[in-house]
Amino acid sequence: MQLLLAVIDPERTDAVLRGFLSLGVRGATLVEAEGMGRLLADDVPIFAGLSALVSRARPRNTLLISALTDDQVDPALTLLGEACGGLDEPGHGIAMVVPLTRVVGLAEPLPVDAQRREASTEAGAGPHERT
Repeated sequence: MQLLLAVIDPERTDAVLRGFLSLGVRGATLVEAEGMGRLLADDVPIFAGLSALVSRARPRNTLLISALTDDQVDPALTLLGEACGGLDEPGHGIAMVVPLTRVVGLAEPLPVDAQRREASTEAGAGPHERT
């Protein structure tokens, strides 16, 4: 198992979550996030020079957290890159994968046919936690 952490544009979350369902990823948690540079530039006078750097950044991001099987990692990263406009470009998103030594409480993977059905019905659901 691997832990995927991704910082993405909030407008991209629905496309990412629909894609995750098609990959058999049953759960992800979304958290509204704000970057360190923006906070420091606004609140700490010594870092005021950072304001030029963060002026082109989004005011808010979404932190996506998901536990993936080893075979889901590469397809999930590919999907993130496609949905976010290429993770190799600055400002398009960041993704990290960390090995997990123990995970409890996860749902079983969906069968392929159920993945397709759930992806089409989830498309209209709200963008908070999907399990």
